Order: sequence, then C-alpha cells, then structure tokens
Amino acid sequence: PGLQMASDFSSDDDVHHHHHHEDDDSDSDSDETRNRFGLDPETTDIDLTHKGIHDLAEIRLERFKKLESLCLRQNYVGQLAELDSLVNLTDLDLYDNRVAKIENLGEVKHLKFLDLSYNALRVVENLEENTELEKMSKIRCS
Repeated sequence: PGLQMASDFSSDDDVHHHHHHEDDDSDSDSDETRNRFGLDPETTDIDLTHKGIHDLAEIRLERFKKLESLCLRQNYVGQLAELDSLVNLTDLDLYDNRVAKIENLGEVKHLKFLDLSYNALRVVENLEENTELEKMSKIRCS
C-alpha cells in the first residue's frame, strides 16, 4: 500500500493539478520538461549526470540563455547538437557518453573546458573557432 500511495502521488494528474496556474504562459510540453529535470531557464549551471539522456534536444537547451556550465556525465548522448544558443557556455562535460564527432561548437565561442573522455571519438576536429579553449580531456574508451 505504501508503494501505491507513492505512485499515486507522482501521477500526471497530480502534477498537472498542482501546476495548473503555470499553463497560462507556457505550453504543456515545456511544463513536462521542466517537471522532468526541474530546471530554471535563468540558471547558469546545469548538472544532469546519469539521467538517461540520449539526445540533447530532450533538454531544450535554447531556453537557457545564461548557461555557463553544462554537465552531462554518464548519459547516452551521441551527437553534439542544439548547442548554438549557448553563447555564454564555458564548461561542457560529456564524460562517458557516445559522442563520435566534435561538431556544432562554432557558436560556443567562450568554451574553456571540454570533457569528452570515454566517448567514441576518433579525431579531434572542428574546434578552430573555440579560441578560448584551455583544457580538453579526451581519454579514449578502449
């Protein structure tokens, strides 16, 4: 019975009921995402370590205009995408994911730290525009 109570408590109906007043200024999709990750669009720091993320689109990063640090350790991210809007990002941590290619970081001009250790990288490329990059970790997963 304790279990049943817990699952009732976190059911969709319950969530929507409590957050109903937020529906006015946002669509249900962003409500769902915010509830899943509990992220504030004004935040400068996001840590989503070990959250089962396969695609960066799931996070809808374009919402986070002020983001400086993004930590996605131990997920299943296969492609660097959706990062164009993160113009203030200085720290990107994708340790232990499935990234096979460095790409789409051209707009992330202020990137200083990039961790792609334990990914599927073969070559380091496409970082010409990241002139502020100080440290990149790329230990190969053997």
